[in-house]
Amino acid sequence: MSQLTLNVNSRESGKKASKAIRNSGLTPGVYYIPGEDSVAFSAEPHDLHPLVHTSETNVVSLSIDGDDAERTCIVKAIQFDPITDKVKHIDLLGLVKGHKITISVPVILLGQAAGVKEGGLVQHSIHKISLMCFPKDIPSDIKLDISELQIGDAIYVRDIDLDNVEFNVSDSAAVVSVVLPRVSKDDQEADEAEAAAEAAAEAAEGEEGAEGEEKAETTED
Repeated sequence: MSQLTLNVNSRESGKKASKAIRNSGLTPGVYYIPGEDSVAFSAEPHDLHPLVHTSETNVVSLSIDGDDAERTCIVKAIQFDPITDKVKHIDLLGLVKGHKITISVPVILLGQAAGVKEGGLVQHSIHKISLMCFPKDIPSDIKLDISELQIGDAIYVRDIDLDNVEFNVSDSAAVVSVVLPRVSKDDQEADEAEAAAEAAAEAAEGEEGAEGEEKAETTED
């Protein structure tokens, strides 16, 4: 797992302080470890981009101005502005050596499933998997090769080979599968109506043909 460095400044805690930080163009955040006092900080928005705009899980080395303490953490929560999509607040969870942590790791699919060529669809059911492990064993992501999957095949949690981690989801949960496209009720009714129309047209043609033959026989007589 890659490790990133984030330099921040300490700040006062509280909603008013956070609002003042945002008004100044900075982003408020909090570093915390359960059972210990949290540390409020402010960060430059562009310094947060590598942490926020990524599909990987990164370990963060947090450096607070004027504080020599070494802090290693991960991004635990991010609040976005619903209008501007800017980061409003970020929570960093401190990592303690020798203590396991629960974290969600992104799943990345590699290749194109063979079943797609036969008309199948890739159904990616689990985009992030919750797992528990020691900080040193946190994976950046989980890569799954789906190139051999045929229609009806799937990769389950139990198929993921990852050392020193415990998954917090059922072993029988399908992470990704290749399925046949579902036919909606409207499509099915449309197909049935089309088939009925074709059958009616064929029947009408048959009746017209029979009437024509009868007329021809009458004329000959």
